[in-house]
Amino acid sequence: SSPMTFSFDVMHTGFSGSTKYFNVYVDGSYYGQYLRYSGYSCQPSRFQTVPISVTKTVGTTITISITTSSYYYSCPYNGYYLYAVMDTPRCQACDVGKYKSAFGAGQCTSCPAEADTAAPASTSPTDCRCVAGRYGPEEGPCQACPTGSWSAGGSLVVTDCKCNAGWTGPDGGPCSECTAGTYKLGSNPGSCVACPEHAYSAAGSSNLTDCKCNAGWTGPDGGPCSECTAGTYKLGSNP
Repeated sequence: SSPMTFSFDVMHTGFSGSTKYFNVYVDGSYYGQYLRYSGYSCQPSRFQTVPISVTKTVGTTITISITTSSYYYSCPYNGYYLYAVMDTPRCQACDVGKYKSAFGAGQCTSCPAEADTAAPASTSPTDCRCVAGRYGPEEGPCQACPTGSWSAGGSLVVTDCKCNAGWTGPDGGPCSECTAGTYKLGSNPGSCVACPEHAYSAAGSSNLTDCKCNAGWTGPDGGPCSECTAGTYKLGSNP
């Protein structure tokens, strides 16, 4: 398996004679010399912690050893022992939009353009799915839906692209804008519907309430529309 970086802490919690400094060895190699305690106090709360970081293959042994260096300050302790706490290897989850399929140290790989993953820590290129408004196979490439259509994230084929509200046509397109005087609700292959009698809408209308009563007719958006009574008039298409 591939090497990984392990991080953990070592603390020298006892004395041999007048020890104030101690030397740390990792797998027999000198790692460094560290102050035994802070200030001129022998209180255990002043014990120094040494952060160790070492790259090893998972499953192998890490050997830590300590030698002491006598110094001028003496404390009433006799003997010493090593205290080590092994943390979980400090691995970071791959961000959304990235994956890593190999075990061990390595970088996360970005999904293809216009593709994303559903969650962090993805492990396979097949976790990459096209974002909304795009379609394509797992691992990409992703293509834009035809004009006037849209798809949910993770769409695989062009027929997952549905004509938008205000547009009509088969799944996968081509989609045509609803003509003036008609409308269409929702993203689906449905047909455009004519406005109520004596009402009119702009091209690409997506709701019944886009139909406004014509000039000379009055009523709420979406109808019904009533003719202006004798002696009255109304300008424009509005309620």
